[in-house]
Amino acid sequence: MVKNSSAWLTTPASLEISSMTIDVWRCPLDLAADQSDKFNKCLSEQERHRAKQFRFGGKRYQFVTTRARLRQCLSLATGIRASEIEIEVSASGKPFLAGKAHSSDVQFNVSHTDGLALIAITRGQAIGIDVESLEQSVQHTRLAENYFSAKEKNTIAALPSEQVPASFFACWTRKEAVLKAIGTGIVHGLDSFDVATEPQITHCQTELHSEDGSVDTWCVETLPCGAEFLGALAYQKQPVEIRYWY
Repeated sequence: MVKNSSAWLTTPASLEISSMTIDVWRCPLDLAADQSDKFNKCLSEQERHRAKQFRFGGKRYQFVTTRARLRQCLSLATGIRASEIEIEVSASGKPFLAGKAHSSDVQFNVSHTDGLALIAITRGQAIGIDVESLEQSVQHTRLAENYFSAKEKNTIAALPSEQVPASFFACWTRKEAVLKAIGTGIVHGLDSFDVATEPQITHCQTELHSEDGSVDTWCVETLPCGAEFLGALAYQKQPVEIRYWY
């Protein structure tokens, strides 16, 4: 049984990252313009260049905050200065640590939506995380029909209209977290595996079937993100504890 207090605590000055824990950070993205200079110093030259490409200040500040907080958390995990952390991206788009931190076996994943970012860090196993704002204006039923499994879309279609948005995003974030953990791109389509659609469920499992007949079981944890967001964390090895920080 995974210990999961779901209480968000202040990030400590030092933190031991191990394969027995998964550490999750909740990062509000309401950075004021006059705070961005401090966070900019954490970024790589490439990230600073990318930040300048955003036409609107709000999106730029959210990008800067997400990347800076990610670097600060990775610095805590590896002991390397935030500005010196090297992050590369695999051919399928999954970020990983390079350079001095590569041998640490620290694994991470990050996700952000309008107003909030989530960061997950552990050691020795692949993890994936996703967060979505419930206030997004999307065509929930149509997207579910196009992307979800038959079981999931039938369940959502049968719900009262007021329950559809939360059920849709619960399903979406769980699926995205699993696919991000796999890190091989969408080799498995969103409709190729089932997850729980009930927002109130805190933990579920899903099975992914490979062409060679093997089956991988993934655990998915619903993250306590407040009334405006839904988040999910996917992992394969059972940790002893999931710890929540801000």
